[in-house]
Amino acid sequence: MNERTGVYRPTVPSRIPRAVPDDEFNEIFARLPSHRDRALVAFYVSTGARASELLSVTQGRVDPGRQLITVVRKGTREMQQLPASSDALVWLRLYQLEAAGRVPKGPRQPLWWTLRAPARPLTYHAVHRMFEHAGTRAGSSATLHALRHTAAYRMAEDPNVPLTDVQFVLGHSQEDVPKSVELRQWPL
Repeated sequence: MNERTGVYRPTVPSRIPRAVPDDEFNEIFARLPSHRDRALVAFYVSTGARASELLSVTQGRVDPGRQLITVVRKGTREMQQLPASSDALVWLRLYQLEAAGRVPKGPRQPLWWTLRAPARPLTYHAVHRMFEHAGTRAGSSATLHALRHTAAYRMAEDPNVPLTDVQFVLGHSQEDVPKSVELRQWPL
């Protein structure tokens, strides 16, 4: 029977969200031209944060000692700590050393800045173009948003991570998801 879709008959997605395979990801990562770009991509793939959420992080919302960054969630506008890989934090530190003296410092200042003078806060479109260029050089059609799917896939494949934790970290939590989910670090 070919029934129409409706409230109680939702459409079933015809494709699986695209995660970037490890070999393809490594090739793209190798083509990134700067420490800033490597840090951004490492954070995207290890935290599962949305592009806009990661770009809105301020310098005061990074806690390298606990391997956490704090983002403002897109839908709820609530602040949420996300576990980040140690690799992402190493690339961030290298970027910060390069940017020293060129970008304003302070806990309320943006974390991500343009590489060209004059320094300006980094925009979504600039990051999207950067990733698109690196992907093209690597022969990939992966998108910036695919990194979020890649993070979700990697977390979901870890047998030690309950799906409710993955849901919470991705910001898709429901009322029944515990608010005190133990924050874990996932490898890059």
